[in-house]
Amino acid sequence: MELVTATGAGINGEVFLRERIGLLVSGVGEKEYPPQWPEMLNDLATIWDIGEGGRGVGGGREGGATPIIISLLALRNMAEDCVDSDFNNVLSTTRRTEILRSLNTELPQVLPRLYALMARTYEGRGREEGGGGGGGRAGGVDILKAALQTLKRFVVWIPPELLLGAAEGQGGREGGGTMSFVDVFGFLMAEESTRQDAVECLRDLGGRKYEYCEHIKVYLEKMEGAVMALIPQGEAWRSLTFGETVCQVLAGFLTANLEKWLGEEKEVLRAGTREYELLVRCLQLMAELLKLPSYRAAVALLPGWAAVLKQEKLRGLGLLEPLLPMVMTAYCDKSVKLSFDEKSGSFPENPVADEVRREGARERGVAWKFFKGRSHNSR
Repeated sequence: MELVTATGAGINGEVFLRERIGLLVSGVGEKEYPPQWPEMLNDLATIWDIGEGGRGVGGGREGGATPIIISLLALRNMAEDCVDSDFNNVLSTTRRTEILRSLNTELPQVLPRLYALMARTYEGRGREEGGGGGGGRAGGVDILKAALQTLKRFVVWIPPELLLGAAEGQGGREGGGTMSFVDVFGFLMAEESTRQDAVECLRDLGGRKYEYCEHIKVYLEKMEGAVMALIPQGEAWRSLTFGETVCQVLAGFLTANLEKWLGEEKEVLRAGTREYELLVRCLQLMAELLKLPSYRAAVALLPGWAAVLKQEKLRGLGLLEPLLPMVMTAYCDKSVKLSFDEKSGSFPENPVADEVRREGARERGVAWKFFKGRSHNSR
């Protein structure tokens, strides 16, 4: 671990170097954790504690972010080799099972330390920026992105209460409190530099089938609140990829969990209850997202609408009827119309058709106004 903690800034090809060291550490862990290196996770988490020093990004040291990022990369790589279908042929089934069993045992103690790291880093960026420390802000963004990319390998399989419930066991550390990782994803969705990584974590967490209805409600409340808070911010929706992923979040969650929720909780079908109002807000959010001038975003929502419409228990409650005309109109409007302008090489006043024409350029922005309550003509 001395190699990790000694790696700092000012080295040519630092990004390449830290990736190679991260691969080296994860490779050792895949061979020796847990039998010969039982303290691996604690050693990595100690770097998060010491590297931060409790004083914001890097504890005020130049290059302090690099060891933290390397330790996060190492944990991410090892988890990826165990659970990702594209990589899990690297390890035998026996080794994968052994590593995952140990990770599952230790994560309840390690995740609160990762949560504390992200909280301190998020807060520390503001202090560094206020003091003219632009380098500290850049390091903080790198740490947050690495933490999100690491969490993405865990949100699909670890016990949901570790991500949805209160972050406990902080031991009085700054950043303790009662926030969950879903709250963290929501905060980081509001930041341009971490937006896509955060929403992908939210999507993968929401695509799980939850065993308990309370987990369904907690996730839906926090996710709906985070997305609604972003709707008035037109800047957030200029990335087609982000808008499409948000639609995937809603559709994936409803496809995986709506039937169980309606089947096991009667309150959701009773007007005036917390559960009923939550479902109403979810449907209204899906309708709001149809205002995005994006064919791909509308298609991404289709599984969610299908999951809702096939539920007989929702018929006659007055939930869907007010929305259906708008939903049908929105999908008809997003059908590509042949109005190509040869001179300009585009579809005038038809961002949806232009989007299809540019299929493959998923990161290209489209200028639009997307404010709640303001009508938008996507044709």
